[in-house]
This record gives sequence, structure tokens and C-alpha cells, in this order.
Amino acid sequence: MNNSDALRLPINRANVGRVDVCKTMLTKHPPTVYLAELGLCQSNTMPV
Repeated sequence: MNNSDALRLPINRANVGRVDVCKTMLTKHPPTVYLAELGLCQSNTMPV
């Protein structure tokens, strides 16, 4: 199966600049605790 089939979109017609892949995981603390320790990335910021 290719990406077009999996997403049910005509990917070959798209102008894709980036693809983000993530995973959801259970955490013990709220995101603000982890983000405070990690700090902000130079290229992206994530609102808390």
C-alpha cells in the first residue's frame, strides 16, 4: 500500500514541504512540566 492509498488522497498532486510524525504516549505529569524541562526549539514553538 502506498501513501496515497493509505491516506485516500492524491499525494502525487501535492506540494509537500514537510511531514510530521508523532506518537501519543501516556505521561505521569501534564505537558507543561516536560516542556519546561525541554525548553523551546529554535525552529518551532509549541503553545502551552
